[in-house]
Amino acid sequence: MCRQLLEHSPAKLILFELSEFALYELERELLEIKNNDAIEIVPVLGSITDARHVGHILKQNQVQIVLHAAAYKHVPLVEANALVGMENNVLGTHILASEAAKAGVARFILISSDKAVCPSNIMDASKRLAELIIRIWPAVSRQARDRFIPQCVLAMCLGHPAQSSLCFKGN
Repeated sequence: MCRQLLEHSPAKLILFELSEFALYELERELLEIKNNDAIEIVPVLGSITDARHVGHILKQNQVQIVLHAAAYKHVPLVEANALVGMENNVLGTHILASEAAKAGVARFILISSDKAVCPSNIMDASKRLAELIIRIWPAVSRQARDRFIPQCVLAMCLGHPAQSSLCFKGN
């Protein structure tokens, strides 16, 4: 997903990733393939379950669009670690949406999976719950009602969704 965003020449692309190695590798790859030196790539190490850190990054960078694909994706690992999977996929989505609303983010797009439509395991159910959080967000969040309307985007995915964790597009 971040690779595709580079093609649209954003002023800034914030890479928010939990895995130090994945963040390092993604940043290196993007720096090699970007064709516009004016694009600022900002690597940020962190978890979407850390509200204070997420809020700080969103505000500091005046983020306009959040593309949220930071769900765990490997069924056997999530099944074996169900509470951690739910915390990341469900609570993390709620925290990210809340902090995005507080920061005045204009667009929030959840990149999900076709498997969330009819969940057959814990991981799929956690993604379905994340979708439901975003779908009902305007109705339950007074602070977000007028200035933050999230969009839930169901992505039909084969393999890993866009092979990325989370990208923020800032100005």
